[in-house]
Amino acid sequence: MNEHPSILRHLTTACLVLAACVALGGCSVVPTGKKWWNPTTWFSAHALTSQQAAQVREDKAVAAVDQKRDEAVHSAHLEVAKAGVVLGKAAPSPDTALAGRFVQGGLGLLGQVDPLTASESSQLIALVNDLRSGDAAKIAAAEKRQAAIEAANSELSERINLLEQKLADAQAATRKKDHDLAAAFIRENEMADALRNQRFLIVGAGVLVVGLTILSLYLRMGLGSVGAGLSGLHKLIGQDAASKVVTQLDANTDWLHQVLVGAGRKAADAARAKTLSDSAHTS
Repeated sequence: MNEHPSILRHLTTACLVLAACVALGGCSVVPTGKKWWNPTTWFSAHALTSQQAAQVREDKAVAAVDQKRDEAVHSAHLEVAKAGVVLGKAAPSPDTALAGRFVQGGLGLLGQVDPLTASESSQLIALVNDLRSGDAAKIAAAEKRQAAIEAANSELSERINLLEQKLADAQAATRKKDHDLAAAFIRENEMADALRNQRFLIVGAGVLVVGLTILSLYLRMGLGSVGAGLSGLHKLIGQDAASKVVTQLDANTDWLHQVLVGAGRKAADAARAKTLSDSAHTS
């Protein structure tokens, strides 16, 4: 009558041990190796995602600086083109000839990397003509347009300086994240070694407890059957003697179960202690 609760207790112990092994060690699909549950890798990708985020910020900063630099090159091309128009209208002299030579060389290079449109060329020629027209109204209007252009160029220069500083900060942050990622890679390798030992101990302890539980069940069921057979001899050896034999067998089986479960728990505690020690060492 007392065997069924005892068997249920053993099965419950085995199931709890298996659940602990799965919870700590994870589980996967054997053919593909895909992990369904792997708590040992939680948060391990933090260093990589941080480095990737820093790299994205740096790439955005580089793109912003490049865009403003392109705008600065275009503005510089327009200003050099205006100087070329002025030199073309100036009285001939060795100085103007030399300046024109330099300006034309610069315009040739700028035209390759940042060609001007026909509309822009005509507008800058008109601006230079208005500034040299001698008409006060045209000169005032042209000066106003040129002042706005110069203010925009000054603002563009300040903007480039600010973006370059942000780029330098982003590059420094990326270098730091690269260093952190390298350190995390080394730390993950050390932790992987510790986790392999941990998993071996946990799974080994679980298999040991399950095996000992099955052995205990086998012994209890076998000895219980012997005890039931011996109880049938009470007519031959007496009721009291048979009851003492069965009671002693039950006591011995309970003692064996306690010893086996205690050994399994000690193995699990040793595995946990080693895991905590390894984690403290790697951190």
